[in-house]
Amino acid sequence: MRPFLLGLALGAAPVAVAAPTVEDKAAPLLDRLAHAPDTGSARDLEAQLLAVWTDRLSPTARLMTRRAEREIGDHRYGDAVADLNDTLAMQPGESELWRRLALAQAEAGDDDAAIRSLGGALSREPRNIFAWRDLSMIEESRHDDAAALRAWQKLLELDPKTDGAQARAKALDLKANGAPT
Repeated sequence: MRPFLLGLALGAAPVAVAAPTVEDKAAPLLDRLAHAPDTGSARDLEAQLLAVWTDRLSPTARLMTRRAEREIGDHRYGDAVADLNDTLAMQPGESELWRRLALAQAEAGDDDAAIRSLGGALSREPRNIFAWRDLSMIEESRHDDAAALRAWQKLLELDPKTDGAQARAKALDLKANGAPT
């Protein structure tokens, strides 16, 4: 007899085993990412991490997010922002939704709103490497090189082998601080 069935036969109460949470799935990936040996390994871990955070979205949120992505591709940024705002109303605690809203806002030319939304993403998941990357890019496009560098440095704390890690850090440092003396 199987141990579980034997336990039931002997009167033991079944023990509920909780499904792993997003945190349970994300934490080991983030740890491995911080110690990835090379860019290829980091890229694979980044994809797995994005999947973990995206899998947390409801089917409706995923559908609306895909629609927003199509709208961005069609240069219908206002529609994408509206759809993502509606999606956030359903799942306001999801960092990845805030990040995607920020991307739509940036595409629409509203960098201030995008930065606020990235703040929303990072307040919900401070280790969202994609939000740190996006924040660095948007700050650089606004010519706030010091802020871009700070965001990139935070990304490198979490994902030191990300594509172009050190070259971008050096370029941003040069833009923010000038040539070394």
